[in-house]
Amino acid sequence: LTPMQFRMIARRAPSGSITVLGDLAQATGPWAYADWSEVRAHLPDAATHHHEELTLGYRAPGRVLDYAPRLLPFAAPGVTPTSSIRAGRTDPAVLQVAPDELAPAALAEARALTEGYALVAVITPDALVAALTTLTKGQLDVGVLDRDAITRPVTIVPAAGAKGLEFDAVVVVEPAEIAGNDRRGLRLLYVAMTRPIQHLSVVHALPLPDVLGG
Repeated sequence: LTPMQFRMIARRAPSGSITVLGDLAQATGPWAYADWSEVRAHLPDAATHHHEELTLGYRAPGRVLDYAPRLLPFAAPGVTPTSSIRAGRTDPAVLQVAPDELAPAALAEARALTEGYALVAVITPDALVAALTTLTKGQLDVGVLDRDAITRPVTIVPAAGAKGLEFDAVVVVEPAEIAGNDRRGLRLLYVAMTRPIQHLSVVHALPLPDVLGG
C-alpha cells in the first residue's frame, strides 16, 4: 500500500485497532518499505503497537527455503528467513547453459519436471517471454499466463506476474536478469524462487548473483 492508502485506513480506525499483515521480502512495488517502522509512521498512534514475525512456512519445502533466503540479507535485511515444516524431497537443481540454449533448456527442464509434477511454471525475465512463447507455438502442453491462465502442464510466467501464485515445480530462468541492480529486483527474484511447493530448478547463462553461488 502507498502512504496515502495507509492514511485512508488510519482515518477509518482512529482508535488504532488495526491488524496489518505483509511480507517485506516480497514488496516489489514503487512503495517497497524497508522496515515496519516506515509503515507504522502512517498509522494511528492512539494505541501501542505489537509486532510479531511469522517464521514457520507451510507451503514451500525446506530445501527451497534454505536456498532462496540467501537473497534476504541484501533484498530485505530486516526480515528473518522462514523455516519450513517439511524438508521436501529434492534439492534445488542449478543448470548453466550457453546463452543460445537458454530458452530451449528452460523448456526442456520444465517438460522433464512434468513427469513428476502436475503444474510446472517457467518464471522468466520479461525479455524472454516472447522467445519462450515462439518456441512453444502450437504446442498444447505449454501455456502463457496472460493468455491461458494456469490451464496447461507448463505455464510461462513473467517474473513480475509471479507474486501470489504457486506451482508444484518451478524453473526460474536467468536469475541475474530478474534481479537487476537494485533491492526491488532481488525481492522479485526471491518471489520467483519461492513459488514452488515441491521442487525448484534454476537455468542460467549469465553468472548467478553472488549470494546464490555465482
